[in-house]
Amino acid sequence: MLLNAHRPHAAAAARPPAGRRRPPPPVRAAAGNGNGAAKVAPASSAHLDAPVALSGGAPLSGPDLSVVVNGLRLPNPFVIGSGPPGTNYQVMKRAFDDGWGGVICKTLSLDAGKVVNVTPRYAKLRDSAGAVFGWENVELISDRPFATMLDELRRLKQQYPDRVLIASVMEECNRGAWEEILGRCAEAGVDGFEINFSCPHGMPERRMGMAMGQDPELLAEVGAWIRGATT
Repeated sequence: MLLNAHRPHAAAAARPPAGRRRPPPPVRAAAGNGNGAAKVAPASSAHLDAPVALSGGAPLSGPDLSVVVNGLRLPNPFVIGSGPPGTNYQVMKRAFDDGWGGVICKTLSLDAGKVVNVTPRYAKLRDSAGAVFGWENVELISDRPFATMLDELRRLKQQYPDRVLIASVMEECNRGAWEEILGRCAEAGVDGFEINFSCPHGMPERRMGMAMGQDPELLAEVGAWIRGATT
């Protein structure tokens, strides 16, 4: 669930014009090999790896990549998902410096002291040939103090007012706790919320994350609290 922290909007996203397809790129001939054959390559292939100059996450040349989703305008549609890349100020700042349109911070809760991670908690994913193609982890939500994360979110938004900063939040079945975490994040200046009802290792013993999302009646009740606190 993604909510605009400032006002409710129907979700909207950029779509390609109906009935139009991009034509294939022209080709150019390379040098022949002496037997009448020649290799061909897309005329634009020489530019595919060229760096693109950005300003505020928007390309200075080429097409406009900006999109509007639920009232939030992003300079481009590339967003860092909640997880280790949103752990702290430094890594989120790096994402914005590198041109990402938005960042979703690692999921927050009011009492980070209840979050106890294990080590190691990362493992390599390998294909049938043994090559690494990804990572898996059993890391819990943020174990950093909530006040510290709020200070860092506030600092980020002040430095990057043109980017979208989303707070991922998770709480127990406690109306007061949900209203507090949403209110304090909004005061820090975040643009929207990711409501974490899906994390499979989101501390189910506290009925958080997926444990809450899989209970329709509980989900409806908590969802009503959230809508009431954000609209």
